[in-house]
Amino acid sequence: MQFRLGLCAFVGLLLGSSSFAQAPGNGSEKVVALAQAAEAVTVERRDVYNMTPAQGQLLLTWGKMRANLVPSDDPGTPQVNCPKPGAPLSSSSSSGTGSGSGSSSGSGTSISYGLDIEFRLHAVNGFDGFNGERVPYTSASFDRAVEPLVQSNRNILAGKSLEDARRWLIDHTDLDESQTTEITDALWKDRIVNAAPADRRAIYQSMGRSMSFDDQIRFISKLGGAMNSNYDDSRADQAIDANSVAQCDSILAGLASGTPTGVCRDIAICQATILYHMGNKDNVYASSYPVPGNYHVTLMVTDPNNRNRVHKISYNRVSTESNLQGSAALSHDESPDVGTMIRVWRPTERADGTIEGQFAGVLPTEIGLLLEEETSPNPRDVTGGGRFDPFTTRSYSVMHMGGHYGPASGRIFAAKLSNGDVVYGAGVSARWGSAPTGTDGVYNGIDNQGHVGLAYAHRDSTVRFVGADGTVSTEEWNLNTIYLSVHQRVGVPLRVSEHWTLTPYSDFHLEVAAINGGNADESGSWTGDGNIAVNVGGEAVYRTDDAYFRLHGHTQLTLGLTDIRGLLGSTVGVYTNYTELGVEGAYDVTPDVRLNAALLCAFREYGDTCSIGGGTTYTDGPNSHSFNLGVITPVTEAQQPWMPGGSRTSLQIGYEYQRQLNESLLLGAGINYTQSLEDQNFMVNSGLALHWY
Repeated sequence: MQFRLGLCAFVGLLLGSSSFAQAPGNGSEKVVALAQAAEAVTVERRDVYNMTPAQGQLLLTWGKMRANLVPSDDPGTPQVNCPKPGAPLSSSSSSGTGSGSGSSSGSGTSISYGLDIEFRLHAVNGFDGFNGERVPYTSASFDRAVEPLVQSNRNILAGKSLEDARRWLIDHTDLDESQTTEITDALWKDRIVNAAPADRRAIYQSMGRSMSFDDQIRFISKLGGAMNSNYDDSRADQAIDANSVAQCDSILAGLASGTPTGVCRDIAICQATILYHMGNKDNVYASSYPVPGNYHVTLMVTDPNNRNRVHKISYNRVSTESNLQGSAALSHDESPDVGTMIRVWRPTERADGTIEGQFAGVLPTEIGLLLEEETSPNPRDVTGGGRFDPFTTRSYSVMHMGGHYGPASGRIFAAKLSNGDVVYGAGVSARWGSAPTGTDGVYNGIDNQGHVGLAYAHRDSTVRFVGADGTVSTEEWNLNTIYLSVHQRVGVPLRVSEHWTLTPYSDFHLEVAAINGGNADESGSWTGDGNIAVNVGGEAVYRTDDAYFRLHGHTQLTLGLTDIRGLLGSTVGVYTNYTELGVEGAYDVTPDVRLNAALLCAFREYGDTCSIGGGTTYTDGPNSHSFNLGVITPVTEAQQPWMPGGSRTSLQIGYEYQRQLNESLLLGAGINYTQSLEDQNFMVNSGLALHWY
């Protein structure tokens, strides 16, 4: 919001007043000190040149802008070069809490303070979904009446085509036509389990040609259940010390011999291997995440005939999601995820023909996004200062109240996740650092800024279980999370001309979470989560009195394993999580009207996304109105509903209103509507905020 308080005229009237005479001492040093205080205090950031310390103090006392005060060459010059009204804003990662601030001055110092109350509502396909919904899942298994008949007649059926074998069983046993699907699945299982390893790929390919996608999901779920029945408990007991790999051929051989083989990560990658050879090359991924006292690996398979639908498979239990997108679509109800991150693994074929589960990316869960928001000095930044993909969406409803005093801030919050879980807690944060303010040469210093955050959250969750007979039961989970995040940014702004600044930069992100609880029997269980990531990038900014242009990009690097199955026995490598490229600009048509436009793309291992949009901001006295319109779309054939930005091409329309109620009170309200251009799916985000400073 742009505050038109007539600062230039007001300062000009008072320049000759003895009550605002210049303080003794080095004017430039005092102005620099005031610049640092002003940057922490106020809402907007402008370049203000040739301002004396007394004039700078006046800005702190009366102004509502975030000013970047630049020392005058002559500290005694009673001259003010005020910014032109409506001049483009420059970005600053040290923007406090995103709200306005008050100041308490004395002896040349100023400490900002403020209070914030915000309520935000998220709804998908209508507000009836506000309470959240857990996706039902089903259990699949091979028919116990069919399997023994297939096994006992294996020698007779050998060499017959699948159709002839099925017909023989119907003609010579008690099986009938109504059991055709169960007979077919049992025959396929018997053939791959008892085949030589060299012959299995041809069988998988034949299955892919003869089965529909839904048939493939049904079969692979049944097979996962059989593998789970042959679970290797001794391997599970070794935990992270189990650094060997259980290959898919070994798991299938174990089914034939009855030797327990494989745990969740081995079984999930084996299921992925079979689907991969069936023809699912870019829509099969495994996901790993913490559960109470442990970790779990499951399968995520996007429907190639409907890229908005994903099947989440844990052994033989399947849930299908077709409405939610992004982090909400990642959520698992069977062995529910309780951590802050979900890691994604892609089946990758090696030179010897075997498949490994290679690291493909790491994405935040909904509670991970919530805890980052509540420990951030700039909670309006959905990406967490570049910690998350630029198309990350907060798909939960939240109410929080907090305040800040100087560099420290704190909040209490209550939220409802998209699956209906209720989370409440508190977070605190502290920021540090400074940005260079000089303009004398190309290099004027280091942009060194960061923050640390700590939060506690309690989560009430109702987990549903589906028995073999289809009976649904529920269980109450109580979870407690302690969350720590650290962010450090280092940049080198280079003022290459009067209007151009080039800034190479690097961001370091660390987050650690400790999670306690679960059901009544797991109340003492602990598990952990976290991530380390580094962004490497740069930006080029062009700025005049009435125009602003920015070209930016960075790549996020993080640690991953070459194969999830081997754990510590796998090679640890540095992987690209995503690469972001964007261009944006703004132009002040009049002092009260600004036009803006932006193009943004994110490139990832599992699918790419781009958006284009524009809008306008109109200021009318104490009121500010912002309108925006844009389109977001996946731009590659590989697209998953759980990736940031989702798999739908969607139209986004937004409106934000702000009103300065008085000198210290700001009211804000906004609504953003996203409509799929492919179906009737839509999403609404709305919010109301009150800031006192």
